[in-house]
Amino acid sequence: MSDQSLATVTGSTITALLTTTAADSGTITLRANSLLREAGWFVRCQGTTDADLLGAIPRVGQMVALNAAGAIHSGNYLVWSVRHKITAEKHEMNFVLVRNAMGTPPPAPPSAGGISL
Repeated sequence: MSDQSLATVTGSTITALLTTTAADSGTITLRANSLLREAGWFVRCQGTTDADLLGAIPRVGQMVALNAAGAIHSGNYLVWSVRHKITAEKHEMNFVLVRNAMGTPPPAPPSAGGISL
């Protein structure tokens, strides 16, 4: 989602030394992949909204625009998870959004099918 890495923004690199033993090469691969994911520098936010207020239903894997979170945190996010609580009065959704960037927000997703939070 961004061409800026954590090292670009902070001006330093990240070093990790894996000191625990692993039973097989698959375990080492999983550990290395988790470090790469962490180094990808994901921003995570969570919130709650109502289907009537939002006017849409966010779905896992969908890109949404987060607005009014300031210049650093506003922008496009990936919907990581959504939990629905449906009652006779309302349809409440607890969501988690992630992205691997910060800075000036990119343009919002197209309005056709796009959701703005």
